[in-house]
Amino acid sequence: EISLGLVGSEMCIRDSDDDDDCPNSPAGADVNSSGCEKETSTNPVERVKVEVEDYVDFFETTPENENIGEDDSRGDGVDFTVSDDPEDNGSGEVIGYFTPTEYLEYDITLGEGTYNIYARVATPLTTAEYTLALDDTTPISHEVLATSIELNDYATWATQKIGEITLDEGGEYTLRLDVVTGGVNLNWIEYCLLYTSPSPRDRG
Repeated sequence: EISLGLVGSEMCIRDSDDDDDCPNSPAGADVNSSGCEKETSTNPVERVKVEVEDYVDFFETTPENENIGEDDSRGDGVDFTVSDDPEDNGSGEVIGYFTPTEYLEYDITLGEGTYNIYARVATPLTTAEYTLALDDTTPISHEVLATSIELNDYATWATQKIGEITLDEGGEYTLRLDVVTGGVNLNWIEYCLLYTSPSPRDRG
């Protein structure tokens, strides 16, 4: 189970350097609403990151495959391997070799509010698709557009925004990742709090 604590006042967003006040901030950096990289914050936690290898349930179409990585003792055939993402500094694991109909599920605890959703991905394909859903919410479909973010193989990683979700109530949820087409490696999924209720659009 992964918990999210109280939040600070800054918007939780990832930098893309598209028309902001700090065009030289690192892509993917934790930035404020002006696009400038945040200093070390004393605010409480405002994001939750789900490592893809921390699944609690799964469906695997190739169970004969072996786990490869720091934790190779599960024996469940889920295709995780040692991470080659520079963010992980030579440790951790990623999951790949996805095929259609496979899924992974995670226990996650979130407070009420509106979240941006991000994922750390790699693919050599023009498109690769999967969906994310919390409990009975409408699944959010994500097409990884490799050509638009200069991905070209399974070892070139990028952080992509998947979408936005608003939760009217906080609590424990089941996060489900369903594979539509495969052809993508995943490192993590992140829920990044934009604001708690009421949202800016409800303030008049």
